[in-house]
Amino acid sequence: MERRQQNPISNDRRGRLWRSMSTAGSASAGSGTREAPAKAMVMEQISQAVQSSANLLHLMQNSSPAQAKLTKLPKNLMAKVSTMKNTEQILEQLPRVISSLDAYMDNGLQNMAHLKTVVQLMENMQSRMNLNNEAKLKGQVKGMHVALEFHLWLKVIQVEKYVSTRDNVA
Repeated sequence: MERRQQNPISNDRRGRLWRSMSTAGSASAGSGTREAPAKAMVMEQISQAVQSSANLLHLMQNSSPAQAKLTKLPKNLMAKVSTMKNTEQILEQLPRVISSLDAYMDNGLQNMAHLKTVVQLMENMQSRMNLNNEAKLKGQVKGMHVALEFHLWLKVIQVEKYVSTRDNVA
């Protein structure tokens, strides 16, 4: 208690609170039990540590560079509350997303054999379509060839008629 009197407590609310705590600790120290002096000493040390922390916080709040940062801190935090909530929601959903992605990848790996079969079937279908297209193309070329031969044959007949009529006229 003598040390506390050398270091006077400020008259703010915290000072009165700590003063009342220290007097309550001192009152319990006179209870007459053997542990009372030890309890009083521990209570005094705790009270001094709390008072030192409160004084340090008070000094930090009153010092100009720290005060500016401390007064900005709540405003900055309030401005970022929605971002923090969104981040919290995303972080809460992340395990489910990872689990779903993992299950999807496992399913894909299990279906790899089926995928190979599907690819092979599609290649077979493509080759059949190519063969059918070639056959159709050959048929079309053959048909065009026949039509061209017929057309040429008609032209030959027309030329022969022209030559024979010209020879008859001359």
